Amino acid sequence: MKTKIHPSYLLPLLVLLLSSCLGLTRPEEEEKRVSDDHLMIKEVFSSGTYTPDVKWGSGFVGPASYDYDKYIIIYNPTSKVIYLDSLCIARTAFQMDLAIDLKGDEEFTETHCPVDNIMMFPGSGHDYPINPGEEKVLTAVAVNHTLSREEMMKKYTFVSESFFIGGTSTENKKACDLSGADFEWLTPSQMRNNYFYYLEDTNTVPNLIPVFAGFQYNNPECEGQFDVPENRTLLLVKLGVPPTDLDQEKYWWDYETGHENSFHSLETPHHKAHVKGDAHCVKLPNEWVIDAVSICPQKNYKRTRVSKEIDAGYNSVREGRESDAQQGSWRGYSLQRKYNGERFQDTNNSTTDFEKQAATLLTIPPKKLYNPNVTFVDGHSYRMTVGQKEFFIRAKVSPRNAKETAVTWTSSDPSIAEVKGTPTKPRTGISAAWITGLKPGTVTITASLANGAEDVCTLVVEAPKE
Repeated sequence: MKTKIHPSYLLPLLVLLLSSCLGLTRPEEEEKRVSDDHLMIKEVFSSGTYTPDVKWGSGFVGPASYDYDKYIIIYNPTSKVIYLDSLCIARTAFQMDLAIDLKGDEEFTETHCPVDNIMMFPGSGHDYPINPGEEKVLTAVAVNHTLSREEMMKKYTFVSESFFIGGTSTENKKACDLSGADFEWLTPSQMRNNYFYYLEDTNTVPNLIPVFAGFQYNNPECEGQFDVPENRTLLLVKLGVPPTDLDQEKYWWDYETGHENSFHSLETPHHKAHVKGDAHCVKLPNEWVIDAVSICPQKNYKRTRVSKEIDAGYNSVREGRESDAQQGSWRGYSLQRKYNGERFQDTNNSTTDFEKQAATLLTIPPKKLYNPNVTFVDGHSYRMTVGQKEFFIRAKVSPRNAKETAVTWTSSDPSIAEVKGTPTKPRTGISAAWITGLKPGTVTITASLANGAEDVCTLVVEAPKE
């Protein structure tokens, strides 16, 4: 007996077959791909701040930077309470700006992530909840970084006076007050022995627990300290085994770095067991990864070190290894997950999921960045005479293929100078404004976009010469 297929079933079947062949996705599949059913890494700040005109004790006036107020924000986008207890923050072992090719059984990134540092949240299961819509701040040490060195010494306890945190009172006033952070990723021992801090941990902020670093497992005195990567992948992980179980051969991977390594001479049981190289990492199964963000400057990128299922892209607040004179272009900015007004974007691609923006926890953040943005082409100061003909100012919208490129032109005083804009040209992104000078005076001309981006210039209208 043959089974007949009713004609009404043929169309859905045909659509399904075509979708499979063409790589199309159903709406529910797209919804699953853009997932927000798990904890997210919402923001990563590692750039520090920059002040171009600090007055030093010697009387010298010049630039200064502050690097010690790094932080990570974890966010709960779900509708349920999630517990951070025993979750981990990890860092991949390889730098993405190095072209090291893995061969044979060393190329395991489609199934595992090679990590060189794992730090675990404390708690026994239900001690550290993160409620729906709530975020938690992680930092190295929970102190107020806006304080000067002298103020730091009065407020906190140091084991040495050689610490680096707390600069001049001017230098770090832009920095973050992280005294209210939720977790510290340095242990009390690491704080005391870290020459940036040399700090006694006297607060009640919970510390993350070292699981692995270098050749050392589950050692609270571990010298391999976690830090926010600038050329690696940052991972939020839920271990599939107890931390002590990672110290077994099926999770080991040894490799040669080609460099001197302080661990190479250590007489430890772990190092004696690892004879294949001078460096060692742990292979974490990809299914243990909850979220990831890959960080690498665009101009320096060479190789990815995780599967595309973990992260298909990378991002950075820097374009490359900018000079000291260019510090203002990246210091003070963080990588932030994009928000469309309803949800945070998560397509497992850091290139599209994250954007460079002014760090949210800075006391004095830098200028907000806009996309698209508008800038004057020929400078920010102009002069013309009353009655002068064919005087115009140009502004450029970038990227020029943005959806909203219409520029609105305004004059702060239309009785001095009138301004009339022209449509933005699609090929160049340029919008020109024709200016008519009506009487002597100074006005501000503003070019703005619908998203709030704007640029401002000064126009001096002079009386015609007799």
